[in-house]
Amino acid sequence: MDLTCSNDECYSRYDGLSSQTRTDDSARVHGWRVWRSQGLDLILCPSCIGYRIRRDKAPERLEGEEPLF
Repeated sequence: MDLTCSNDECYSRYDGLSSQTRTDDSARVHGWRVWRSQGLDLILCPSCIGYRIRRDKAPERLEGEEPLF
């Protein structure tokens, strides 16, 4: 029940505990990201999180736009 990082270039492992749920929860506490949904698993170690997350840039303000607050 060990976890391995889903990033193909990373070989990080997290040692498993007595059950999959306990392993996932413990890994999350230690900075890992664990997503499990309908047979699709994505597991990222703390050092790979920044490489896999891409956030969109904030849109530019339009002409005449005023802030709400």
